[in-house]
Amino acid sequence: MKLKELNVDLSLTFDVAEWQQDSFIVKKFLVDADEQMLELYCHLTVVFSEKVFGIRPARIEVVTLMDGERHVFNPNKDSLEAGLNYLQMMKTLLEDTKQFSDLYNMNECPACPFQGVCDRDEKNERKQKYLS
Repeated sequence: MKLKELNVDLSLTFDVAEWQQDSFIVKKFLVDADEQMLELYCHLTVVFSEKVFGIRPARIEVVTLMDGERHVFNPNKDSLEAGLNYLQMMKTLLEDTKQFSDLYNMNECPACPFQGVCDRDEKNERKQKYLS
């Protein structure tokens, strides 16, 4: 779906959606997740649900399989605005390549989605010139 507020395309897969009369519960199973991943998934789910289905989920449950933890989120009427703000911040940070760290793992470069805009080779050439 096209999210006009952020000028991005957004898609999301629900592992399980339990529909009730006037709402639904989303369940997601992840191998492992940290707090930021859980927060991102919650915001994505709320924004996607409200924009595509016209309703917010009554509850979002994420089960992390490595530790067996069940993380429960209960979206409220302010969740859509909070989700849009969070996604706007993420978009802004990802688009600003000047904010990327100089530290990176060269083994991860072939799988990096930012290869087209990354200037790591240029930075390395400059460092080598000054260090030699």
